[in-house]
Amino acid sequence: MSCSLTADHQSATACASIVLAGHPVLTKILELDINAAVRSRIAMRFRTTPLDEEEVESFVQYRLKAAGAELGTFDKEAYTTLHIDSKGNRRAIMNIAGNAMDLA
Repeated sequence: MSCSLTADHQSATACASIVLAGHPVLTKILELDINAAVRSRIAMRFRTTPLDEEEVESFVQYRLKAAGAELGTFDKEAYTTLHIDSKGNRRAIMNIAGNAMDLA
C-alpha cells in the first residue's frame, strides 16, 4: 500500500497543498525527468516579471510606508540606481535598499 502526503484516497480530496516558490533554477529542476510526477501535479504556475523603474520606486515607497518610515528616504537618482543595480528583482531591491539605509 502506498501513502501520499497530499491525497486522501478515501474521500478523493487533497489533504494538503504545497506551494513551491523559489529561484528560476527551480523551474529547471522541475523539468528533469525524475521530477515528472511532481511537475504533473502542479495546478498553477505564476512567475513575476522584473519591475521597471517606476515600479521600483512605488515598491520601495510602499515598503517604507508599511514600515512607518519617511517616504523621502530615497531621492529620484537613488531609485534609478536601485533599478539598475537590482535589475528589477524584488529581493535584490529589498537587500540593496536595506543595506543603503543601514549604511546611512
